[in-house]
Amino acid sequence: MTPAYLAEVERAFVQHAGRGLILSPLDRDRVAGWARAGVPAAVIVEGIERAFDRPAGAPRPRARGLGFAAAAIAASIKAWQHAQIGRRQAEPDPGAAIEAAFVGLLERVAAAGRAAEEPGLSILRGMWQALSALHGRWRAGGEADPIKAVIDLERRLLDRTLSGLDPDGRAGIEGEVAMVLDGYSIHDEATRRITRQALLHDALRRRFGLPALELRF
Repeated sequence: MTPAYLAEVERAFVQHAGRGLILSPLDRDRVAGWARAGVPAAVIVEGIERAFDRPAGAPRPRARGLGFAAAAIAASIKAWQHAQIGRRQAEPDPGAAIEAAFVGLLERVAAAGRAAEEPGLSILRGMWQALSALHGRWRAGGEADPIKAVIDLERRLLDRTLSGLDPDGRAGIEGEVAMVLDGYSIHDEATRRITRQALLHDALRRRFGLPALELRF
């Protein structure tokens, strides 16, 4: 996710919410997931505008975060996906793109597992099983927002992996991240926390040979 991408989405939300808000860490994770999935920022902005659309004179709705616009953003993404598929086939099926993205992601995790040794192999087995279960829930209609679900799943798995490290291993990774973070000029505490988490997750991926969990369209 580029700073320009985040700024465009954040600016649209703050403008329509009508208050001097910044996006929460959870909302920034959502935005990062959309960016990683290749969804243009303009598509997210369109969803935000739909969520806040009200008749003239109607009171401005209260919104504390992007969760307020989640349904409208999901509809905007689905319409965008539909348009992308429509360029390639006569009878577009929006679900086909998500299905293909899941299959591709499962194969990337499986390929990483074939090349891994312990303890990375055990982590990748658990990752593949959790992702496969999520794929099944989406197929059954139990996951309305698969992009967010994959983001949340990866965050939980990586946080669990970090917590499961022995004290020396965890201290080593956290020390490595602290050195990198100290090289950044970040004064906002929320941004610093988000950046630290992203760096920790990147360090875990490198340490254990884990692919990034992202649905690629």
